[in-house]
Amino acid sequence: MKQILFFLFVIAFTTNISVAQESAVELIRTAIELNKQNDFATSNLLCDKAIKLNPEMTGAYFLRGYNNFLLENYKEAIQDFTLTLIKDPNYFEAIYYRAKARQAKGDYIGAIQDFNSARGLSSSKTTFFMIKGMFASVFGGKSKE
Repeated sequence: MKQILFFLFVIAFTTNISVAQESAVELIRTAIELNKQNDFATSNLLCDKAIKLNPEMTGAYFLRGYNNFLLENYKEAIQDFTLTLIKDPNYFEAIYYRAKARQAKGDYIGAIQDFNSARGLSSSKTTFFMIKGMFASVFGGKSKE
């Protein structure tokens, strides 16, 4: 989880910052903090505002999708991860979590396709995320991956 939030933070600061974009970055910073506090619905509201200010902010789509995934709103999560991938086809976490959302929805063929795409980008990262998920399920509770 910390890796994902750090990745989003880096994305927010590696772009050219205009006034609207700066406001969008501030909204995403706050949305990340709300995500850490498990306030996914409020985090999503801030992601929506950030996207209105800067529709090219890929990390905002990803975070909204990730929040929806954690809220078990899988259809919305898949849509946001797909929007993320339209903007950045190599966004590993979007591919991986879209696979997990598809799996949770029962779209096993789509999930396998996405898992294979994620593995094609980074087999070691895919293995790490999958093992982490297995440990979480073995030791109880839904982990915030």
